[in-house]
Amino acid sequence: IDGLIYGEGNKITKEQAIQNYEKEMLSANVKFIYWGDLDFTGIDMYERVKKSNPQSSIELFIEIYEKMLELSKDKDIEKIHKEQNKNINIKEFLANFKNIEIQRKIQNILKENKYIPQEILNYEEIEKIIQK
Repeated sequence: IDGLIYGEGNKITKEQAIQNYEKEMLSANVKFIYWGDLDFTGIDMYERVKKSNPQSSIELFIEIYEKMLELSKDKDIEKIHKEQNKNINIKEFLANFKNIEIQRKIQNILKENKYIPQEILNYEEIEKIIQK
């Protein structure tokens, strides 16, 4: 991982925000890895970041999402508290996950109007994944 972009909400979805950051702060051909809350808003933000930065390489951090699902398995995950835009391209998002069971789990969470926050992961869990 070359760097971390803290999105500050929707700031990273502005037109060419990632591309400009890449040009100003990093070297060329940086691979960015996105991960956010597992809910409609998190998925929508990923889609908007990719659309706003077509010249940048932005992929999902699949291992992190898989760990979020694993850690939430035995927990009663919360319902989404406020209205979210549900008009998202869920098929494109799910296509990033090769495991059909993972895809089903994500679909079920969204159908039940629930979410898994990023904060389910602590630093130690993230570090283990990054060091693989």
